Parts: sequence; C-alpha cells; structure tokens
Amino acid sequence: MSDQQPQQRQQQSQQRQYRRRNNQSGTTKQEGPKKEAILNLNKYKDQEIRVRLIGGRQVCGILKGFDQLMNLVLENVKENIRDPEDDTVLTKETRDLVEEGLNHLPVEEAIITCHGGNKYKGARFVGKICGVSIVRAGESMEMGLRDCCRSVRIGKILIQRDEDTALPKLFYEKLPADISERYVFLLDPMLATGGSAMMAVEVLLSRGAKMDRIFFLNLLAAPEGIQAFHDKYPEIKIITGGIDERLDEHKYIIPGLGDFGDRYYSI
Repeated sequence: MSDQQPQQRQQQSQQRQYRRRNNQSGTTKQEGPKKEAILNLNKYKDQEIRVRLIGGRQVCGILKGFDQLMNLVLENVKENIRDPEDDTVLTKETRDLVEEGLNHLPVEEAIITCHGGNKYKGARFVGKICGVSIVRAGESMEMGLRDCCRSVRIGKILIQRDEDTALPKLFYEKLPADISERYVFLLDPMLATGGSAMMAVEVLLSRGAKMDRIFFLNLLAAPEGIQAFHDKYPEIKIITGGIDERLDEHKYIIPGLGDFGDRYYSI
C-alpha cells in the first residue's frame, strides 16, 4: 500500500500539468454568458422592457424570467408598430413648422417683470389659437403642436379621398365652439391635390373661422396642390417642410412618402 501512494500522487501531478498545458495553448473551456450580464437583468424583472428581434421587429412585455442563455420569459407581449425614435424626429419637424406659424401671429408690446424685480420690454401674443388635424395622418403632428403650446385646443376633421375619383369626402368633424375667435393651425402632413385640405377649410369657414386666421401646416407638398389651394384660398398661408417634383397619373406625390397614415400606423 505504501508503494502505491507515491505512484498515485505522481499520476495526479502529471494530470494537473497536462491540464495547465492545455489551458495555456488556448484550448480553454468555452465561456458562457458573463455572470454580471445575467445579474443585470434582475433589476428589470416585473418591469416592461423593449426587445429588438432579428430582422428589426420590436416587442414589449413584462420580464418574468430568463436563463443562462439569455432566453427571456415575457408576459403581456405586444409588438411595437414603429420605432419611438421615428416619433421624435416627426415631432421635431412638426415643431419647426409650428414655430414658423407662430412667427406670423400678431403680438403687442408688454412689460415683463423678470426674476429679481427687473423690468424687460418684450412682446406677447394677441388672441387664442387652436389646432385642427385632418384625421388620421394629421394626428401625427399633434404632439409637435402641443410641445410648443401645452394647453392648446385641438379639433378633428375626418376626410378621406376616394381612390377611384381622387375626390375628398367628409365623414366627421369636431371643432372648438369658439373657433371663430381663434387662429387655426390646420394639420395634414401631405398636400397632394389639395382636395382634402380645401374641404377642411370649407368646414372651418362654415363654423365661423376667419380665412386670414388659418395657417395650413404640412411636411411635404406637390406643386399642383400648392397652386390649386392658393388659387382658391389666397389669404391662407401654407407652411410646408418641402416641395416635391409633381403628381403622378394616380394623383400621388412623386417621389413622395407613400400613404403617410398607413406608414405612420404601420397598416
């Protein structure tokens, strides 16, 4: 027995040396996910998280669990129809248009009392404003308007274009009762033929809005639509983010953005 013990110790020593040589040669055991990365997910348990999948799709859900391979268990899963960053860009573009519209509104001199009691000669807006969005694409511009005017009143007009005749049709309208006393920002991201916008203006005028107090805000316009709208309502200012080349035979803007409402709502 005493002769076997030194032999066993020698074999164990040789095995340890063999394992060390293998580790130094780069044949190390493949590492799994870092423990720190796994533990970091614990703070998100029972909270809503957003996950970007292969292919670009995004889903939201309540994180209930996960394993060492980072497989997630989610509850109340729903798919994001658009990237929140897209909303941020759209809101900024709309805010730029609104700010330009505000520059055209009348103001009067006012003495402003600053911090510390100092007086400053400034200006303040004369009157009240409201927004009116042409549903549904126009609703995408409402956040930009609210960013500039927090408590602004917003009305709705539902007008859809007949795809066969390219003519607009009125379905619904809900406007502030005192719209005749307000400056109106009419919101619709696309000005193609101008048919929907002109029908919306007819609705506004029938409710008492003043023509010279209406501002039409859009992100993209076609020359034909601008001309048609201006010919009928020369007193209304058009504030647009860009002018594209033309309309095609189907009355769509070229190159354009496609159907803005469908793209915004991912339909």
